[in-house]
Amino acid sequence: MFQVLIAPGKVGPNDFVLQLMNGDASPFAAKKATLTLSLPERGIEPMERAAARGADGYWHVRKVPLPVPGRWHMQIDALVTDFKKVTLEDDFEVR
Repeated sequence: MFQVLIAPGKVGPNDFVLQLMNGDASPFAAKKATLTLSLPERGIEPMERAAARGADGYWHVRKVPLPVPGRWHMQIDALVTDFKKVTLEDDFEVR
């Protein structure tokens, strides 16, 4: 499971907090996390940003530019071991 907090959630630079969790809502142990965003219908190809683990235990990606409104696609890749990766995907709206 995952929960993503996006602030301010509108066109311009945005901060993302990636809360990665196991099925019981306990923290998911990842060695590395990457956020990839795209908006294909507006011609915006995937842009990848490395996340940094914060003191709160969550993964943070700061000042990601969202230049236009629309329904963006988000992919989170979490590296569990050197040979195992978990991928989570969802869409979100930017106004």
